[in-house]
Amino acid sequence: MKQLRVSRLMFCSFLIDCENPWDGATSTNSRRSMISAARAIKILVVAALSALLAYSLPVHSWAQSTLPPEELIEGGHKKVTITLSQDALRLADDYLDVLQQLETLTHSYTGFFQTLQSKLSADEQQSLNLISVKLEEGSYVENLDGLQADVTGLLQALAARENELKDNDERVYRLSRSLRQELEALRGFLQEDVVIRLQQNRKMSQSIRAYLREREGANSAEVSTEQHGNVITVIVNYPDTTIQYRHPTDKKAFVSINENFSPPSVPHPPMITINRDLRFVHKRGGIGVVRELVDSISVTSNLEPIHITNPIGDMEISGWDQGKVLVHSEIELSAGSRERVKELSQQIELQLCPKDDGICAELVLPNITDPQIKILNCTFQISAPKNNPLVVHNSFGDVMIREIHNDVNLNASNSRVTMKDINGHTEVVNSMGKVDLSNVTGFIRVTNSFGPVKVSRCSGDMEIENSFSSISLTRCEGNAVIRSSGHVEILRHSGSILIGNTNGEVVVTELDGDLTAQNSYQLLSLQDIFGSAKVENANGAIEAKNIHGEFSANNSFGPIYASLLTGPIHFACQNGIINLTVRSGLKGPSSISSSFGAVKLVVSPDSDVLFIATTVGGDIQSHFPMAIEEEGATKTAKFSFGEGKNSFTVSGNNSTIIISEAR
Repeated sequence: MKQLRVSRLMFCSFLIDCENPWDGATSTNSRRSMISAARAIKILVVAALSALLAYSLPVHSWAQSTLPPEELIEGGHKKVTITLSQDALRLADDYLDVLQQLETLTHSYTGFFQTLQSKLSADEQQSLNLISVKLEEGSYVENLDGLQADVTGLLQALAARENELKDNDERVYRLSRSLRQELEALRGFLQEDVVIRLQQNRKMSQSIRAYLREREGANSAEVSTEQHGNVITVIVNYPDTTIQYRHPTDKKAFVSINENFSPPSVPHPPMITINRDLRFVHKRGGIGVVRELVDSISVTSNLEPIHITNPIGDMEISGWDQGKVLVHSEIELSAGSRERVKELSQQIELQLCPKDDGICAELVLPNITDPQIKILNCTFQISAPKNNPLVVHNSFGDVMIREIHNDVNLNASNSRVTMKDINGHTEVVNSMGKVDLSNVTGFIRVTNSFGPVKVSRCSGDMEIENSFSSISLTRCEGNAVIRSSGHVEILRHSGSILIGNTNGEVVVTELDGDLTAQNSYQLLSLQDIFGSAKVENANGAIEAKNIHGEFSANNSFGPIYASLLTGPIHFACQNGIINLTVRSGLKGPSSISSSFGAVKLVVSPDSDVLFIATTVGGDIQSHFPMAIEEEGATKTAKFSFGEGKNSFTVSGNNSTIIISEAR
């Protein structure tokens, strides 16, 4: 059987027209000629596929008679006429759809990979080019097994390289993963709508099968048409086989076929506009559709803000050096019937257009009230000029924004937000999801709830507010104001910090700046603070170590533990113990006030302080030779360590003061 070579241009042109193949019958002669040529190619392709099906499927189940009629031809051989049923034709059309979708996909992703200009995408481009060559040569028209093997092989190669790409080039990784997901959907459609139907009709009489095996070396065919009323019969004549099928129509027959027609070769652009569907049978029941939309628009000025809106699903925004916005979206829907799926998919719109104050990129989805209709997946990928400001809205999905050198304003809900490599004013409002910022330079404001906030390696003043979840700052620079009702952790920060927290631990380690912190019901821990610290807690402990600056701590119904302080220090505690180690480095006037709790002081003999201790209704105990005076319920003690240059007063109310020697 002759291999068919059909260009991508004409392949797409007749598929666009296939729902009403003879709409152009009343147009000009030149228009009719072009349409006729395109439809002629489709007839040839369907005829070739029909012949393939006739050779590989049971004739008695696909043909209209149990055995085909025969007639003698020159040389005594028998000529077989096979009239194909509508089921066979629908199967041929489905297979043609698979090939067309695969062709569009390979061309599109080849362009996408070329745009990235990454050496890591060379393997993917080579694999796609090999499949494209086979598609153009028509190899898959007669080789379904070869198509399955090539698609499966490419899927395995993509899966094997994902970890490597993720570690070395995030852009290539994301594009490769998107390609793999599309190929998996295409393979699922091929398996469900073509292969299984083939496997269900494998029975064939031995005589017919043997005869058809001899037909593999047949020469080219002649194609003709006949019209009887509103039915057109397409006849494909081989020297010893005739294949025919009927197509009903209410239009006149098209003009004669130009067998010498050769469509022009048009190079595929690196970026194209795509608006297509890929249907499949969903594993959980129902009919699914993957709607793919791709579009772009030029941006004339860096002052134009880009407004991006995605109502549901994952969003990825990457800055690039080109002066245009490129949007690629995929939406996966599921419904009970093909008709309903098609109706819903046609309601999906990608709006990419200028607006009064910039550029608008918005995905519009249908309003779904039927519980049987589900949005299974939705992705929104945008490449935007990196020097333009962004205003972004998203819900119910992951959000990734990176490599933007201007302001970014994100309003999200039920989303997991990741932003990195941003140089500008950054503002994030989110709920029910985590927020992760890294390598952001500029003022940062984050408001979140029911999801952790993580900020790392950022530079600029910050205002971070979170409810019922954690906040962490790691290796950042700039003054920060933090309000939270969850765990707060600061590590290796440069700049002053103000913390207001409840119902969560506060842990500050390695801070180069002043600290003011308030907490309740959980631990407040400070270590390696190079600046002043003023902290307050209630119903939770305060722990402080290695504080290089003035330190004030106020607590109630919780202890205070402190050591390695340079001073001055000022502690006040109610209904909790104070445990303080005083070393030689303590300087300046210091004080401790306690009520209904013990004060335990561990003092180094080489310290330079003058202790004056007073308690009412309590006791004073000392390991040092300290004179204790009593007057009623009041006890007073005074003792000098070293030269006593730094005063240290301790007052207690119903408290016991214990002074011991550090070892």
